[in-house]
Amino acid sequence: MTARRFVFWAHLISGTAVGGGIFIMALTGTILAFEPQIVEFAEKKIQKVAVIEAFAVPMSVAEILSKAVEAMPGGRVSGILLKSDPEASAVVSFGREGGSIYLNPYTGEILGAGSKTHDFMHWVEDIHRKLGAKDKGKAVTGFCNAVFLFMVISGIYIWFPRNWNLPSLKAITLFNGKLSGKQRDWNWHNVIGFWCLPMLLVTTLTGLVMSYGWANTLLFRMMGSEPPASIQRMAGPEGGPRQGGEKGQAHQPAELPLTQEDVDLIGFEVESRTPDWVSINLRFPQKPGAPVTVSIQESKEKHNSPNPRSSLSYDLESGEVTKWEPYAEGSLGKKARVWVKYLHTGQAWGWIGQLIAFISAVGALFLVYTGFALSWRRFFSKNN
Repeated sequence: MTARRFVFWAHLISGTAVGGGIFIMALTGTILAFEPQIVEFAEKKIQKVAVIEAFAVPMSVAEILSKAVEAMPGGRVSGILLKSDPEASAVVSFGREGGSIYLNPYTGEILGAGSKTHDFMHWVEDIHRKLGAKDKGKAVTGFCNAVFLFMVISGIYIWFPRNWNLPSLKAITLFNGKLSGKQRDWNWHNVIGFWCLPMLLVTTLTGLVMSYGWANTLLFRMMGSEPPASIQRMAGPEGGPRQGGEKGQAHQPAELPLTQEDVDLIGFEVESRTPDWVSINLRFPQKPGAPVTVSIQESKEKHNSPNPRSSLSYDLESGEVTKWEPYAEGSLGKKARVWVKYLHTGQAWGWIGQLIAFISAVGALFLVYTGFALSWRRFFSKNN
């Protein structure tokens, strides 16, 4: 058996074995490609507020939290998200089961909870990442992604024509509308694979890092950085501020998680360290003695990063900062890890990158379809 034939059969068998999983991830990927814009449009009435007065002053954090607790008398606050944008609403979270509510930061008016569109996108992402089946599902999607990476690389080898001439190149790089049956599927499979190759390589390579701790470790080592001790917990995508919290906290007695003095001290620490902050996400302790954790998103342009975040931990008992991890002082490995999700989704290049990611996901759907069709004809059909 020649090397080319061996790679071909490995490619075919792999595609047949995990094609279904790849199809599900590609289909959900097309839905998630423009998730930020879709959710923002669906929630435009609660994510944005009208600043009536030019010099309007937002309420204090304690006042916003107090309004939120009044609106959710059976809930326990787990966090609050604030943005520097004067038209942005404040988001207060009540744990994984309690959900989140949006408030007008100037009046304390309750604007509403997260939309059904947001919930749907969260469900789709759960299917995309782990088939909605927690750890076992994540193992399946991780394996399918790894096999898809092998198929992309082996597909490059198979794609190379035996004879480098114009007719041969046209047959595998340009669509031919005159073909049908097996010849059409072969043409589509080669052409789509050729044009989608760069983004599919990016998607599968970043997906590998997001799926496996060893791939994370390898990324850090390649950047000359020491992998963090919590590397296994970094196997999932880097997301924005979580709107959930500790499970089972939704029915605790209503209470404010911290005093105005605590808020002022935390605010001073944040402002002194990151005066150009874009958003601040405070996560309140769910266990006695645990610190308040603050995730601070900074300017993308300043740090040339799709999501530069610094983190701070504040001890309520001592009133001191116990940990400060500025993005600017992070290792190259940590900064590279931040890029992984946004390269995976295309968001690193804005809406143009998202469009490319969407097209490549659609291309992956057709690669699965044409691959199955070609396999079916090879084994079961006598006709083209």
